[in-house]
Amino acid sequence: MIKYLSNKTPFRIAYVVFFALLIVACKESIQTSESTAASDSVETHQHKAMATQKTDEDTLASPAKIEVNDQQKESRPTQIDNSSTARVQKIVIKTVEYQLVFDQELITIKAGAPVEIEFINVDEMPHNLLIIKPGSLERVGEAADKIARDPQAAKIHFVPQTSDVLYATPLLMIDQTYTLRFTAPKEPGDYPYVCTYPGHWRTMKGIMKVIK
Repeated sequence: MIKYLSNKTPFRIAYVVFFALLIVACKESIQTSESTAASDSVETHQHKAMATQKTDEDTLASPAKIEVNDQQKESRPTQIDNSSTARVQKIVIKTVEYQLVFDQELITIKAGAPVEIEFINVDEMPHNLLIIKPGSLERVGEAADKIARDPQAAKIHFVPQTSDVLYATPLLMIDQTYTLRFTAPKEPGDYPYVCTYPGHWRTMKGIMKVIK
């Protein structure tokens, strides 16, 4: 028995030593893998952080892009050329409080040039301003009298639906302002402007004289 154990002891010792070395090797491998994984995780996190920081910097450095839909484009005010060859003629016309008249009865503009008329209603009554064809005041006035009896006339701001009307503002209440933008007629002449609110056109009128 003693001889048997003596013969087997070297093998058992070698077996134990082999497994001990194997266990140590496995532990080192596991530690190395964990260290590598941890290192990769740190590097990945650093890369993500750098990418995020770069994205934030790019966002701050570049201007925001704003999309404009078709409806917004259509609602933009008319652009007028401000160059020396097409200088905008700006005119202010006001109502006169408690009187059915404009504060100006004559304005002069250059043919074919861009025009801005700022219409200001300081009166307690509603008013509009129409620019009409030369010689059409009576026709437009009579058309205004007719639509005054139409219950739907307010929806069209008491503007007669006739080709004699070239340009028109909406109906303005007290302290309202509207800027009428248009290109002056190319044909020189006297173009009346008038208010067509019921009963106003006979006294509330003026002349836009177009010259070359």
